[in-house]
Amino acid sequence: MKLFYFSLLCCISLHTLAQVGIGTTSPHNSAKLDISSTSQGLLPPRMITAQRDAISSPSAGLMIYNSTTNEIEFFNGSKWNSISSLIASNLPLNKLFGTTNGDEGYDIKSTPDGGLIIIGTTTFYDSGTLMDVSGYGSNDCWVLKLDAKGSIQWQKLFGGTGEDIGRFVISTTDGGYAITGNTYTNNNGTFSGTTNNGGSDAFLIKLGASGNIQWQKFFGGSNDETGSCIQQAADGGFLIAGYSLSSNTGTLTIMVIFKLRATPDLLIQVLF
Repeated sequence: MKLFYFSLLCCISLHTLAQVGIGTTSPHNSAKLDISSTSQGLLPPRMITAQRDAISSPSAGLMIYNSTTNEIEFFNGSKWNSISSLIASNLPLNKLFGTTNGDEGYDIKSTPDGGLIIIGTTTFYDSGTLMDVSGYGSNDCWVLKLDAKGSIQWQKLFGGTGEDIGRFVISTTDGGYAITGNTYTNNNGTFSGTTNNGGSDAFLIKLGASGNIQWQKFFGGSNDETGSCIQQAADGGFLIAGYSLSSNTGTLTIMVIFKLRATPDLLIQVLF
């Protein structure tokens, strides 16, 4: 009877305490729970992703250690978030990418996964951040996919023995990417099987999520053309804007627009 009375008293006392201190007899006034230690830490529940996802109706603020990703995560009321990723996303990103020679970036876009996609050109390869990446000619189109922390997830060079410059990149609705620019290459390198029409041709390359070529097209006449901008159309096709020095009238063309079907056959081209 005395043991039962003592246990009941302890439960009532703990329940009525405004604060709890572990390792301290004087918890801070602002804390409901104050843990003090110089030799041990706080260990949240550890579980794999599948176990985390099996938690029924998690409360906003719930915290776990995900042993699948080795990250501390918390539930914000709608989804689980990695604390380290949130910290990294709020830090200013300052990165240099390149080789021991000339490298230029022309366009950068945010991606649906919180990362970045960059397009430009490089005159060198197999050095710097392009170590172990093979190139094709004097200037290659260069595409880099970065994660939210600015680390390279993948990078690709596109081109051949001519000068190849990437100028514009977008994310596509299928989770891939589309890039445009201009090329002097004819039927070699990554452009093998694609014929140059003369001078510099505008190109459109459709990439998968990992940067692999799904299809590619050249556009142009006997003189120089450049693709400067892309937009994906509602029908899944693409619009490309750029400039052209070729026309069937022999006059200087300031702007050219190509409209492609999703197939990707050329549907319309307009010169201005």
